Amino acid sequence: MITHDNKSYKGNEVFLKKDDKMYRISYFVPERLWSKNESKLFESIVSSFKTNAIEN
Repeated sequence: MITHDNKSYKGNEVFLKKDDKMYRISYFVPERLWSKNESKLFESIVSSFKTNAIEN
C-alpha cells in the first residue's frame, strides 16, 4: 500500500465471517521495517482473538 505522501506499507489482513457478521483484522508496517517476523506476529494476533466466528 502506498499512502498519499508516497510512503510504502506492507500488511496482512484476515476476514472472519459468522452468520451476518464479519470481522476484519488488519496489520500494516512501513515496508522498510517488514520482516518474516511481522507475519508470525500477525498470526499470533489473529489466533489470540476469541470470537464466535473463530470458535465455531
